[in-house]
Amino acid sequence: MMDRDALLQMMGKIWNAYGLRLEQSFREAGLPMNAEQYRFLKVVHERPGQYQEIYARLLGRDRSSTTRMIQSLHRRGWVQRSLDKEQSGPESRDTRVKRIRLTEEGEAILAKAVQPAMSALFPAWENFPGEEREVLEQLLKRIYINIQ
Repeated sequence: MMDRDALLQMMGKIWNAYGLRLEQSFREAGLPMNAEQYRFLKVVHERPGQYQEIYARLLGRDRSSTTRMIQSLHRRGWVQRSLDKEQSGPESRDTRVKRIRLTEEGEAILAKAVQPAMSALFPAWENFPGEEREVLEQLLKRIYINIQ
């Protein structure tokens, strides 16, 4: 039986292996993105219009790496940054506070990436019957909640 540290290390290895498989799948599909870009686009798609700090928290990243990711995706034309219109009064307008959304091009590249992403993930689950997948999912959720 694995100790807790070995289990967490195994989870990290699984995540890294999945990232490599995902990137290979994107290359084979001719998509110009990596696993982290896909993950970021997917989160923005699921929760559009949030602040950078929210996405950093959701993805487990620090603010500076999130800023770099947003800048990179903005240069590619996949995300747009807009001023927060909900701030009240001209003196409280902070031009640094921006909401992030996918552009049409971002939505399109994400839509193209879904099938390669699913095909990259499928081999991880193919030897698990539905019941075992459900148990594993519940256990992983509990681990995540415990370490938050």
